[in-house]
Amino acid sequence: MMRADERGVSMVELVIGIAITTMIIGTIGAALVATLRTTTTGHNQQRATEQLRNGFFWLNQDTQSGVASLASVADGDVTMQWTDFSTGLAYSSRYQQSGTDLNRTLTVNGVPTVRTVATDLVAGGFTASRSGNSVTYALTVTNGASTQSRSETATMRVTDLPLTPFATVTAVPTATNTPTPTVTDTPTATPTSSCNGLNGEYYDNIDLTALQLTRVDATVNFNWGNGSPDPSIGADTFSVRWTGQVVPLYSETYTFYTTSDDGVRLWVNGQQIVNNWTNHPATENSGTIALTAGVQYDVKMEFFENGGLAVAKLWWSSPSQAKQAIPQTQLCPGPLAPPPPPFPLGTGTGLEGNYYNNMDFTAPALTRNDATIDFDWGSGSPDPLMGADTFSVRWIGFVQPRYSTTYTFSTTSDDGVRLWVNNVLIIDNWTDHAATVNSGTITLTAGVMYDFKMEYYENAGQAVAKLRWSNYYLPEEVIPTTQLYPPPPATPTATPTDTATATQTNTPTVTATDTATFTPTPTPTNTPVPTATNTPTTTATNTPSATPTATPDAWFDTGSYTGNGNSSQTIGGLTFQPDIIIVRSSIDDEAVIWTSAMPSGRAKRIASGNSLQTDLIDSVGATSFVVGGDDRVNREDTTFYWTAMKAGANVAIGSYTGNGNDNRNLDVVGFQPGWVMTIADGQDDYFRPSLVSGDASFAMDGTSSSSNRIQTIRPLGFQVGSSSGVNESGRDYYWIAFADTSKVVVNSYSGNGNDNRNITGLGMNPEFVWVKRSASSQSVWSDSAFPNDRTAYWGPNSPATNRIQSFISGGFQIGSNSEVNNNGNTYYYLALAP
Repeated sequence: MMRADERGVSMVELVIGIAITTMIIGTIGAALVATLRTTTTGHNQQRATEQLRNGFFWLNQDTQSGVASLASVADGDVTMQWTDFSTGLAYSSRYQQSGTDLNRTLTVNGVPTVRTVATDLVAGGFTASRSGNSVTYALTVTNGASTQSRSETATMRVTDLPLTPFATVTAVPTATNTPTPTVTDTPTATPTSSCNGLNGEYYDNIDLTALQLTRVDATVNFNWGNGSPDPSIGADTFSVRWTGQVVPLYSETYTFYTTSDDGVRLWVNGQQIVNNWTNHPATENSGTIALTAGVQYDVKMEFFENGGLAVAKLWWSSPSQAKQAIPQTQLCPGPLAPPPPPFPLGTGTGLEGNYYNNMDFTAPALTRNDATIDFDWGSGSPDPLMGADTFSVRWIGFVQPRYSTTYTFSTTSDDGVRLWVNNVLIIDNWTDHAATVNSGTITLTAGVMYDFKMEYYENAGQAVAKLRWSNYYLPEEVIPTTQLYPPPPATPTATPTDTATATQTNTPTVTATDTATFTPTPTPTNTPVPTATNTPTTTATNTPSATPTATPDAWFDTGSYTGNGNSSQTIGGLTFQPDIIIVRSSIDDEAVIWTSAMPSGRAKRIASGNSLQTDLIDSVGATSFVVGGDDRVNREDTTFYWTAMKAGANVAIGSYTGNGNDNRNLDVVGFQPGWVMTIADGQDDYFRPSLVSGDASFAMDGTSSSSNRIQTIRPLGFQVGSSSGVNESGRDYYWIAFADTSKVVVNSYSGNGNDNRNITGLGMNPEFVWVKRSASSQSVWSDSAFPNDRTAYWGPNSPATNRIQSFISGGFQIGSNSEVNNNGNTYYYLALAP
């Protein structure tokens, strides 16, 4: 008999197949097993019964395969052994109680595999005694505050010799101890297994709760019409979950087909290959998966009926298998493999709900914390401050899964709904409609905080907004409060007067998933003052005669100087010791960036593939910095513009070494960034505004967006892909991350093509602005040291006009050039104020 973790098929198991089938039917019940309601007592009873059923399924199966002379039977420790003469494989199956688990260790030719076949056992809850060739087992499991026990007897074989071969699907071979195989060029079907259908759990509602009955269904090939599966089940609003194993006949890619009216989901070997969890007439859906002949694969099919006709069918086909209902002989009612341990229960408190007295998310009427999204307001309203119709809600925060698998998110809404998870739009039904279920899938990692946003509007009539999730291990449920987190309070920032407000999301504290070197939010003692060993004898023409004193709260300065062509030049006039310095010439040179996280005396020219080099920014002092002799920072008689920043609440810096791993989380910033830059030693440099959706970031001196670089902004940092531009193994990278504070504004606007356009309402007076169009064009920037209507590039292009034209009270002015103001395009900007 084939099992999911075995590769051979014992010829003798055909003989015992009938006995095993009889045992299964006796265990599960040819008729209805139980009537269980959604009470605590009912759930406890159901779980206890399932554990006993699962345990005896495996115990009896292996006992009937085992050879009496090779068996070892003792309380709490039983071993059965046999040989599969069709493959020559030797098997040993050992059962032991470990804590509350009954574990089965199957060893095939010396290779062990452990599987938990039952749980919730009490201490000493597994006993066994032998009488001749029979073994009597007893299992005792918990049932709420009490216990539940069962005892069964199975008979071992006297001899290990094969009696008769299995019958193939194409011919019935003669009963002989030495069958002669037929040589053929076509695929050969693996012998049929001794199985008799799938476990069917029938629920008296559409959400797989309120278990009504359990039975073994020989096949899933039902057309109940206007009727019901059983007199105890209503003709409408019921659901079914079928579980067990499917045994393919050929080692090929199989197509599985479901025909359903209404919703259906199908998993094979843990992979979801069909998902149409909606109301619909009889509809065929399909999915493919590669399978190996004779192996038992876990299969789970879920179905709901919500009115009208009821149809549920499961078929298959392969290159060698004609399309047909999966036959009873290839469906086994064994228990599914146990799920992996879930990530610990979260500590969430729900989501932030922003409620609007209109359908377009303007002028919020109230903001509150919603523990879950599970609302049926009927013809009423969410709150006395809200009208009963024409309102909208936006829920924001974070969701934390407990399993690493593909999740299905399902919404029930009347009317429109949109859902984003990890900045991916997975549900979009922005229409007026009656209560409707929509669903979408996304693969998530256990324990990770994912950005979450759900938008909903109610136009008229009934008002419903509900959110559930499910996965292979987790039945559909309302997402619990513990796995939902609101964004933490953030310093508010003003919204430009002519742009839509972008939603900035933050998150509760999470554990860093990667290790990287970073410069924490510093106090003055955290940044050492290097000794300027190469301070020139020549005094810069723009160095003030009086040495300024560092100002404690200062973090941002700008200025300019004229290059002297010497090997170095001291630039003074700062009000703090800088951690970030940007220098840009007035001609066609690339910008230079230095941070205190970089090796001493080295900085980066922002152009494709440059390495960190010396002779650019040599050192810093308490209120100054020293440039080297390179033309890009000190060409004679050339004007240079500089921007200096001190790390702290507004900006953080750090470094990390690449490891080549995709989806690498760098939770090292200390806050959720609004804008992130990565600077590579010997590779391209990238940045990402937090408002960008999906896996997209931009090259500092490039135009189009790229994936697999800065993949997403995280609550305490950011995620990088495996690209050499951000994460090549062994390469050093340096990052700059800007917070969203009263001194830093990250936002967006929509271009209109008008010249001399004022972007205002920032809530501060910026002295640095960086703009990037969402479409293909280079990003541009300027600071208050540049002359009016002069805008710089990061790469080696000359500063240009008609971009960032000036800095004004509460904002900045832009021209009509497409790099800053093409009609209909979205533009992201970073604005900094002292």
